[in-house]
Amino acid sequence: MKKAAPDNNSPYILILILVVLLTYSSSIFGVFLLDDQKQILSNPYTKSFKYLGAILSGGFEHLDKSVSNYYRPIVEISYIPDYLLWGTDPKGYHLTNILIHTLTVIILFFLLNALFDKPKISFFTSLVFAVHPIYTSAVTYLSGRGDLLMIFFVLLSLFFFVKYLKETKGTGWLFLMISCSSYFLALLTKEASLIILAVVLLMRLFIKNCRKKWAPAYVLYTAATGLYSLIRSLAIKGFFVTKYEFASSISLAERLFTALASFLEHFMILVMPVGLHLDRSIVVSRSFTDPKVLCGLILFCGILYMIFRLRKTKGPVFIGLAWFLLTYIPVSNLIIPLNTFVAENWIQLPAIGLFLALTGFVFEHSEHGLKTLFSSLSVFLIAVILFYAALTIVRNNDYYNPITFYEQNLKYEPKNVSSLYLLGREYAAKGEVVKAAELYNNALAIDPANSNSINNLANIYAQKNDYAKAISLYRQALSTDPENIMVLNNLAITYARIGDVTNAINCWEKSLKLDPRQPSIRQYIDFYKENGSPSVVIRKVP
Repeated sequence: MKKAAPDNNSPYILILILVVLLTYSSSIFGVFLLDDQKQILSNPYTKSFKYLGAILSGGFEHLDKSVSNYYRPIVEISYIPDYLLWGTDPKGYHLTNILIHTLTVIILFFLLNALFDKPKISFFTSLVFAVHPIYTSAVTYLSGRGDLLMIFFVLLSLFFFVKYLKETKGTGWLFLMISCSSYFLALLTKEASLIILAVVLLMRLFIKNCRKKWAPAYVLYTAATGLYSLIRSLAIKGFFVTKYEFASSISLAERLFTALASFLEHFMILVMPVGLHLDRSIVVSRSFTDPKVLCGLILFCGILYMIFRLRKTKGPVFIGLAWFLLTYIPVSNLIIPLNTFVAENWIQLPAIGLFLALTGFVFEHSEHGLKTLFSSLSVFLIAVILFYAALTIVRNNDYYNPITFYEQNLKYEPKNVSSLYLLGREYAAKGEVVKAAELYNNALAIDPANSNSINNLANIYAQKNDYAKAISLYRQALSTDPENIMVLNNLAITYARIGDVTNAINCWEKSLKLDPRQPSIRQYIDFYKENGSPSVVIRKVP
């Protein structure tokens, strides 16, 4: 009797790799944007492996004290090989992101195939995941690598967990150890990875006859969670130390209403991902009479009803919808108040569940003999995939030019202070200072305490040799942000230019106290203490 030939998944894998490369190859031409300057270019910790200890023992406070709640060492460490190989050429960083996304797509295929043993469902779900444009904020945006790596480690952990449950040849312990190690790395990448524990419980509903294997799995996952909690607490001096003013400043009822409205908006972004942009905002909802709140509630209840109806099937649609709701919990603002309600990158992990439910629905109808319906649904699914791929390629174009990128953001969020400031900075770099000043003033009209806009506006006056106005603006910036090193250094330079060495040295010493890793500042202090007033205008400290 002939043995059944093993399934050959090579064609599926090859197609998935080619699709990712075709969809994201244009992203290589993207530039550094938004947080890339702070997290990558000006971050000394991403330049050498000698800083591993410092990265692991501290949060992001070495980048910005306002985000000390973040403890994501794996993200910073991932940039070190990029810098050593490519320096500050963004193409190398983009290649790394594309590689990570490609590996994640392949792991998703193997995970779903291990769960359902249905290659077509696994393939088409992975295909939607590979091309959906919401992942541009992780693949094409370099500082979005945290989301990219988190999904990679989460799926890797779940894949080896399923392998552990189904293994019968004595190598299951190895798979479990790999799964828990991947889970631990996911935690060190992004806090939302804690949701794996809930997904593991979902797996228990699906995979039967593995009772003896659950206890050791729970022990190891609990141990990994405990170790992470300890390391995180030591690194950032507490588990959650930053109070997010936005979500925590509104009432619980308003948070619930707004969460329902944002649930609807997130769902619509997944279904029809047009007009994508970062730094989204949403109006706080204050009543059930808000149409978005009502529609969000109906949608949420409808998904819950479908999960209940399909609970006995344990099929792809059931697992997909349950995955979607479970993994959405951390970003719902209902358990932990966050700094906003809507963000495209927050729904990248939940989206996988929705993609699985969609493809599962199409192929389950095929199994029930609805050939005509299946045929039309298949054509629709392929059309959706092509549509998403086209949107992704178009979205990649926005990342080629900073001015195009920020103008795209302002098209949808005209009062976004960060985009106004950053767009002004780009125009200033081009020498269009009038346009830059206009954008800085627009940002200050919305947020008068925005120290970055005040600082850059002061720079324009300093370039015009209007030092009195520049000094006044630098002082204004420091009144709202007294620990802004960039402003202190710029103010010091302006004082030095007008011969006020005493105040210049005072500013530089404050700057050096805040960040001792500034050898050029130490040189300035030593020089002016020895030589007094400058005979020439010194260069601006970046």
